[in-house]
Amino acid sequence: MSRIAKFPVALPKGVEATLAAEALSIKGPLGTLSQRLRGDVKIEKDGDKLVFKALDDSDEANAMSGTLRALAANMVLGSPRASRSASRSSESAIARRRKATS
Repeated sequence: MSRIAKFPVALPKGVEATLAAEALSIKGPLGTLSQRLRGDVKIEKDGDKLVFKALDDSDEANAMSGTLRALAANMVLGSPRASRSASRSSESAIARRRKATS
C-alpha cells in the first residue's frame, strides 16, 4: 500500500463525498468537484472519512491509490473555496490583459 494512501481523507462539515462507479464527486458550499476513478483502486466512505486501497499488489495500483488519495484531499480542501479562488484568478487575468493592451 502507498504511504500516502494509508491516511484517510477527513470530510469537514459542509462537504459531501459521492462515490459512483466511475467518479468521485466532492460537493462543498460553493460548488462540486469530480475526479474520474480507475478500476484498480477501491474507495470506501467510512463515516466522515474516505479510505483508499489498492485492489492488487501491482506497482501501478499502489501508485494510483496514493495519487487518487492526494487528488481527493485537494478536492476536499478546495471545495469550500473553489468558486472564490477561480473568480479571483480570472479577474486578475482580465486586468492584466487590459493593462497590456492599453
